[in-house]
Amino acid sequence: MTASPATEVGDASRLRHQLVQQLHAHNHIRSAAVEHAFRTVPRHVFAPEVPLPVSYADDIVPTCHDDGTITGSISAPWLQAEALACLIREAQEEAGLRIERRDVELVHVVHHIDRAGDRPRMGLFFRARAWSSEPELREPDKCTRWKFWDPAALPDDLVPYTRIAIEGIKNGELYSETGWPA
Repeated sequence: MTASPATEVGDASRLRHQLVQQLHAHNHIRSAAVEHAFRTVPRHVFAPEVPLPVSYADDIVPTCHDDGTITGSISAPWLQAEALACLIREAQEEAGLRIERRDVELVHVVHHIDRAGDRPRMGLFFRARAWSSEPELREPDKCTRWKFWDPAALPDDLVPYTRIAIEGIKNGELYSETGWPA
């Protein structure tokens, strides 16, 4: 017997609430924006083939083809909640920029496959509304220079999924996909 749609929505809401409580208990949620995202985004729609309780566990959720082959995964919620902390730390380490959590917003997500046979990846794109200091070249083995580009005149050799994200941001879209077979 399958659950009615109303029961499933209620169960998903209850499980999202429990997940938020768990993430708070482990100090992974540190902002109202992150909490709002976890309370409102229905995690189970990204892995409809798994049971609801698995979708809302604080663990990686493998996604599979009908034959059971694992094709990718949905990141563990604690890791998703920590994305802002990683952004802030890496901006400081790699570019010398000081960014406050309150000045950052998620503006786009790209679900992409670079080449046929590659594993799917998610690219999270954030906008820093403010920062202090000027960018410094702190990792010359990974980056040769810093330059701010006009979104209407991007360089030809820009990483393809980054170009797609910038187009999505310009169009006010939060999500896009690229590289998936038709």
